[in-house]
Amino acid sequence: VAADIIFGRDHGAPPDAVVCVVDVTNLARHLYLVGQVIETGRPTIVALTMVDEAARIGLSIDAKKLAAHLKVPVVEVVASKVKGLDNLGAEIERALTRPWMLPTRAYRLPPALESCIKEFAPLADSTEIQTLYCVAGQHTPACTDKLEKIASRVRADLGVDEETVRRFIVEARYKWHRGVAHEVIRFDGRKGGDWTRRLDDIFLHRVF
Repeated sequence: VAADIIFGRDHGAPPDAVVCVVDVTNLARHLYLVGQVIETGRPTIVALTMVDEAARIGLSIDAKKLAAHLKVPVVEVVASKVKGLDNLGAEIERALTRPWMLPTRAYRLPPALESCIKEFAPLADSTEIQTLYCVAGQHTPACTDKLEKIASRVRADLGVDEETVRRFIVEARYKWHRGVAHEVIRFDGRKGGDWTRRLDDIFLHRVF
């Protein structure tokens, strides 16, 4: 549903900007969707919530480092204390006047697929991320007839189907997002009791 709205596939205009509201106590889990939104190229702001609850249990997020990884503004918000709302509002105003970014990605795919995407994207007059989506069978408005034909050729050259390409993308995204989470999350072991176990559950889970 979120993808349909962002790409304007729900018969409405796509949004001028997107605010991703992220619970910092489950940051690693939320980063997957945040990454997908950023890949669309829409101006994006990440609003970190539950900051006060995280601090109570000894958890903190390096917001500046997270913003550097994601390449979008990150704002800490505590709505109950009206903390950070002015900063969030200012970032939204800036986003509404900011040009859309060229859709891109930070994760890396298996070398053969990575090489094909880099080689064939220019031939399709497309970006790498748009070419990748089309190869994976994720038909966005950018999937022209020309790009569809090139996507079929890429799959044939590699001997893979759309489902396999989608699995490669999912695995690559989770690997990158887990790495980002490890970089930006800090935990004070003197607080929070079972929180260390919960962090392990998040970081070591094969999906999250």
